[in-house]
Amino acid sequence: MTPLQFKVALDGIDLNAVDFPLVIDDLLSQVDVTDHQSLTDIIFCFFERHPDDDTGPGSLVHFVEAFYPTYKARLLQSLRDAPNMSAVLMTNRILNSKLTPGERAQYLMALRAVLAGGRASAETRESARGFLEYQRQREGSSR
Repeated sequence: MTPLQFKVALDGIDLNAVDFPLVIDDLLSQVDVTDHQSLTDIIFCFFERHPDDDTGPGSLVHFVEAFYPTYKARLLQSLRDAPNMSAVLMTNRILNSKLTPGERAQYLMALRAVLAGGRASAETRESARGFLEYQRQREGSSR
């Protein structure tokens, strides 16, 4: 399945369908990952069109995460331009991994910007707030 075919199929999926996770799994099993950057962009656009919907941490998030760190710039762009629950979740998941102090600071700053900015919904800001608090406590316990 080409990236364009993937986009068309993804856009046609009902997020509220009971079988949403199974449909996504089936769809992802058919994609050609050779052009994973195009697929990643399509998935981020999907997250941005559905900022407060529960699209993660399911298969779409796991698919993108398999290509870390190639999607880092796209993730930060999504947080800046169209904050959404999936990008906030992915950022927290990255923060739970081993990072350099500079990388950690960059991701924390991106979450703080979601919290402070006016582009995110109240639900997405609250999620960013919760993850920032979790990371603050995590840092405190590792000292």
